[in-house]
Amino acid sequence: MFASRAKNLSVFRHDIKNVWDISHEEAEKNGTDGKKKRTVMYEATSVSVIKADPEQKEVEVAEFNIIELEETDGGFMGFCVVEARTFMDASPVMKRIGETMRK
Repeated sequence: MFASRAKNLSVFRHDIKNVWDISHEEAEKNGTDGKKKRTVMYEATSVSVIKADPEQKEVEVAEFNIIELEETDGGFMGFCVVEARTFMDASPVMKRIGETMRK
């Protein structure tokens, strides 16, 4: 995915709107493994610009992401991602790619 973005996009970023960081203290107490767990959810707009687009028009896509984290040795601040889910409609990007190819 990252190689494809680098090859085909001149711009890719997320503009974050809202973030929720949830600690699962009860799961830590009652869980079988005793590891700390967190859920980070965020609402964002991804912005893409296709390299082949002569207009370099920004394409915006609304996203909602859920990241499940678990305590680990090392990792970022002692956590690693165990599951990541993204909810989005990629059709605006696909539409712009189609428009760009016709030009």
